Amino acid sequence: MRGITGSPLIPALVVTLASGAMVRAAGAQSVARSFELRARAGMERQLDAGYRRHLDWHVTAGDRWAWYLWEVTNGARAGLHVDGTFGHAWSEFDGAVNPSGDEADNDLNVEPFAARGANHVWRLRSDLGGEVVDPEAAPRVLHTEYRVRPDGASTFEAALRRLRAPLGARAYAVHELVTGGETPTYVLWVPVTSWADAGAVADTADVLRALAADAVPIVPAHHSDRQRLPGQWTSRACRSSARR
Repeated sequence: MRGITGSPLIPALVVTLASGAMVRAAGAQSVARSFELRARAGMERQLDAGYRRHLDWHVTAGDRWAWYLWEVTNGARAGLHVDGTFGHAWSEFDGAVNPSGDEADNDLNVEPFAARGANHVWRLRSDLGGEVVDPEAAPRVLHTEYRVRPDGASTFEAALRRLRAPLGARAYAVHELVTGGETPTYVLWVPVTSWADAGAVADTADVLRALAADAVPIVPAHHSDRQRLPGQWTSRACRSSARR
């Protein structure tokens, strides 16, 4: 998810499209990996083209995982790209398709045009009231990241559980960071169809304020993304793969 700005109380709008070249991930809907990259100066188009070529490599190599790429469109991290794959069992990462070939193709088609950033592993926390969310189910996603004080995780999780009532039947997911950054960190992911729909989510402000109150303020949690490649995610989404 990219571009993060504003208060942790305001979700970030992310727009995504899924790449038709990739097949939806199968298996246990539990673990996700995400990678950040930023286009080198003046190389945005080259990165887009190179990323598409790298996706083609995944298809040719028989990769059955679905990969999604977003570009952050506003906030302190505007211009950042984030790619990820979702819905895996832990053991699936031990069986990634041809890691050495993946790295070699990444070095050829992605690395010359982008600088690498964070590398994160997340786990789905369906016990906090959310559920498995299809990244292709809506054209946009509100993505809000919260870094929580070490002694505040239980209070924060209690606030997350209260989201189900105001959000009603609306689908949303909660992911918790496992490795790759400071913990405890959580991401709230709410698919929306439009900015107007995003405004309806903002009407749950009382609960969102409770979440923000327990989050470390240095983490701006509002960003908006829009899709770049047709077919995957909500946020400037594109499909990308990164080194594993």
